[in-house]
Amino acid sequence: TVEGYLREGTYGQALTELVNYHHHLPFVAYWGDGTTSASDAQFFAADGPRSALAQISRHYGFQPGILVYTHYGDQHDPYHIAILSPKEHQAPYMVDGLVAQTTDLPIREHYTDTGGFSDIGFSFCHILGWTYAPRLRDFLKRRLHCFDSPDNYPALKPLIGDKATFKRVEKQWDDILRGASSVRLGTVRCSTLMKKLSAYPRQNELALALQDLGQIERTLFMLDWLQF
Repeated sequence: TVEGYLREGTYGQALTELVNYHHHLPFVAYWGDGTTSASDAQFFAADGPRSALAQISRHYGFQPGILVYTHYGDQHDPYHIAILSPKEHQAPYMVDGLVAQTTDLPIREHYTDTGGFSDIGFSFCHILGWTYAPRLRDFLKRRLHCFDSPDNYPALKPLIGDKATFKRVEKQWDDILRGASSVRLGTVRCSTLMKKLSAYPRQNELALALQDLGQIERTLFMLDWLQF
């Protein structure tokens, strides 16, 4: 049964059927409306390094194991699950779950902790139509970015870092849209694209442009958060 039926495709289809049935039950409306979700990783220890993914990471101790990275809807629906190495950074896989999910959940806003955060994640979520709202442990260490002089914002000046610019974004805009369209259509996973861009010996211009766009989106998010 396991060899014949328990595959990534069949497991994903079965999970979709369960989530859809659960989503349409009247009672689950008491928990949420299905428009928000969150993702986080959980470490599971292994008996030994039998799998290439069962590796050791000092963050989780010195026993080999795997990370199960799960996307949860606000109705307590685990609508996407990925198995990662403990050495993997969670941020590249955050968008993957949002794009890959085929359930009836109308996800519009997504949350992660600091481990799932990246400025490029802000870029892809903005372009693909999701609101990204990470819970940043080091919020006070993050810098805001403005287009004009920080002197124009005396109350915020201690929080402002480098000036924001759209020059690289404008120059790389066609490639940004091409990359986002490839992710949306499933031609390439966002995690693969992000890791390829970060693997260049010198920072890639497209990666820098996505970083610039993400810093602007993160600044808007931080300002909204400060207003509360």
